[in-house]
Amino acid sequence: MNVLESVFHYTNVTRYLSGAGLVALIYDHILTLPSEISLIWPAPSSYAKYIFLFNRYLVPASLLTIAWEMNHFAGTPLLNETCRNMFSAIAMLSVLSLGMANILVLLWVVNLWDKSRTIAWMLTIGFIISTGTSSSLMIASLVELGESVSFSPVFSMCILTKTTPKLIVVWAAPMVFEIIVLVATWWNALSVPREANMPLRSALHRDGVTFFMALTLLRSINISLASTRRPELVVIAVFWVWSMTTLILNRSLLRLQRAENLQLVLNDLIDQELPPHRRSQSRQTYSDYEMAVDPRHSMELWDTKYTLTGEEVQSYRLGYRGTSNYG
Repeated sequence: MNVLESVFHYTNVTRYLSGAGLVALIYDHILTLPSEISLIWPAPSSYAKYIFLFNRYLVPASLLTIAWEMNHFAGTPLLNETCRNMFSAIAMLSVLSLGMANILVLLWVVNLWDKSRTIAWMLTIGFIISTGTSSSLMIASLVELGESVSFSPVFSMCILTKTTPKLIVVWAAPMVFEIIVLVATWWNALSVPREANMPLRSALHRDGVTFFMALTLLRSINISLASTRRPELVVIAVFWVWSMTTLILNRSLLRLQRAENLQLVLNDLIDQELPPHRRSQSRQTYSDYEMAVDPRHSMELWDTKYTLTGEEVQSYRLGYRGTSNYG
């Protein structure tokens, strides 16, 4: 296989991987849209809520723009300047998206530690260092690679003709923060064994460890490809990794919101069904929740625990039955 055939092959692989990631992300977005509407939309206004929604829609929009360019839907050759502007914009949006995702993760772990100031400061410092390093080196990489981004009539897409070792650090820097978060999650799971079985804490541990293991694997792919120093390989999996990272993050956060809603309802049930001296003990483990509530409610509670919505929880806490059928 000569050089031209090799580049053509890798260019097509980039197209197919990017398309596969986009299709998977949009398909998952459709599947989880009912959960988003029921769990996120009714939630009180907060920075976390709007960051989640902004990032959830930013990534598909960015990837659709990339698909439009990669598949030459414009029909006419793009100007080199257009390619460079698009490349720079998408690169910085990916860093922004990663930063927003890590903010959500930071809040996630701080809640796991019951808003510990020590953990909050530790994670904030790790976030600032990793995000600052990644952002500054991405800007430096874009300046260095600016002239190497151009439209290729042969491949009918914008291509990169050289690379830089700075991109290795761009992908590796966020892993510092992610390793800190993973250690904090494991440490919490080991240091608080009984409370780890509560619905929300259990979900934080389970989804946290799974999310960061998957994220580390995905980021390792980008680092490995960037380490080859071959321009045709540097971006081959970048957009697929971006899609998969966003998909996993969105699903994890939606599951956490559902677990939080469940825990609120269970706390209310315990407060209503048990005398004060038994309430704190009954909140120690997940199984105690089920035994603590009136048997008349138990079956309906556990049958519907994965369909609880923010509106149902709110109406229940206000003393109304709404659509939850707990009474």
